[in-house]
Amino acid sequence: MPYIYPKFSKYEAVGFRFGGAGLGNLLFIWARSIVASEEHGCELIWPTWTSIKIGPWIRHEKDKRLYNDLFKNNTSMIDGIPKYKILCLSRKISCVDFDCVDWSDIRINDVIIYSGFRMNFNGLLAYRKKIVEVITECLGDKGMIAMKYDASHELNVHVRLGDFSPTNKSALEKGQNNTRIRIEWYVAMVNKVRQAAGWRVPVNVFSDGTDEELQKLLSMDCVERKTFGNSIGDIIGLSKAPLMIASGSSFSLWARYIGECNSISYPNQIKDRVVTDQRNKFEIEVSDNEDFSESIRNRIREIYQ
Repeated sequence: MPYIYPKFSKYEAVGFRFGGAGLGNLLFIWARSIVASEEHGCELIWPTWTSIKIGPWIRHEKDKRLYNDLFKNNTSMIDGIPKYKILCLSRKISCVDFDCVDWSDIRINDVIIYSGFRMNFNGLLAYRKKIVEVITECLGDKGMIAMKYDASHELNVHVRLGDFSPTNKSALEKGQNNTRIRIEWYVAMVNKVRQAAGWRVPVNVFSDGTDEELQKLLSMDCVERKTFGNSIGDIIGLSKAPLMIASGSSFSLWARYIGECNSISYPNQIKDRVVTDQRNKFEIEVSDNEDFSESIRNRIREIYQ
């Protein structure tokens, strides 16, 4: 049986790697590898999660993005000595798109090394149940705590700051990635949701920013900062509320996908639509000075009744 290895960084050693993308982007590589293994009858090789990065240390980020405690291999994915034996001795076929692989030429014991960065859920929505099942089955201790989190009557907010560029309204509205959204927008969205709900819905803020940067949001009534101690725990935690106010990052995108929750995004920052139940759930983009439609207000009232 052939193998598929999701490769997260260009430079890897035994048990760790150097650099690489953030967790949200890595999950796309892993998810597409899971789907390809299902479609083509391949065995999955466990990814190398532990990463050494300089950026988070230079920026004094709370999360140093080592990724060493995110997941445990609680599946039959090949790991340990067998993993490196296969990677060293087998014929390797590298690809950035599984559609470009000539599957008729793949032999038993070949390893397909996949490193494609396609930051959308094309081809992944139909496999949501399987992908979420694998992710949650492999959660580390902090992620498992987040799985038990009940936010069914709360509003979750994700504010991405960290390595994002300073706020640029024009760039944001053109859909530019990796740009900070003003804190005032999050404040406005919380107020709009509460007005529609008719009561002061409790709010949880997930963010890589400092308390000072988040001050306008954290100073609101019934708003508290929330974290489960690592990035996948926070993605799982974000996914637990029926409605989230999202950032423009893949971090928010994965929380929306895993929880299939309703979401509010800044104009041109929704990135991808992941809700398949369009009749009962919504994914909308709203500016500071824009009101919710009557149907959205009614839906929010139903969610928080």
